[in-house]
Amino acid sequence: MKTETIIFHSPEEIVQFVESVQKYDFDVDLKYGHIVVDGKSLLGALAVGTNHKVEVCMHTGDSAV
Repeated sequence: MKTETIIFHSPEEIVQFVESVQKYDFDVDLKYGHIVVDGKSLLGALAVGTNHKVEVCMHTGDSAV
């Protein structure tokens, strides 16, 4: 599993993120506090919101991601 911390500054950035991660075969989660949502779900990702740190968890062993 690979993790990164990002900040979405607008809903448009969230839409771009979801569209880009939907191309991958592995699962992607977004974590904010105790909330964990499917990173490939637009509704879930929008629920996390903007302007704060979000942890992106990519469930893959591929280090090239």
